[in-house]
Amino acid sequence: MTLNDRLNRDHPREEPKVGRPVELHPDVEKAIVDCLILCAQYHYPMRRKELQTFVQAYCTENSVVTRY
Repeated sequence: MTLNDRLNRDHPREEPKVGRPVELHPDVEKAIVDCLILCAQYHYPMRRKELQTFVQAYCTENSVVTRY
């Protein structure tokens, strides 16, 4: 019955988000991904520790408060 109701509704109910909440705005995350891709294109792929340092520096400079 529940599945039938959800399938026949004009506006399906918004599903609850799963997983941990995001720390950075999606635009900032996209910019970081673009930076990673650009670095890789110039044959300088970032390692995990370098990426963590990069994001930490961004958060520090822009006063972004995180759980970590």
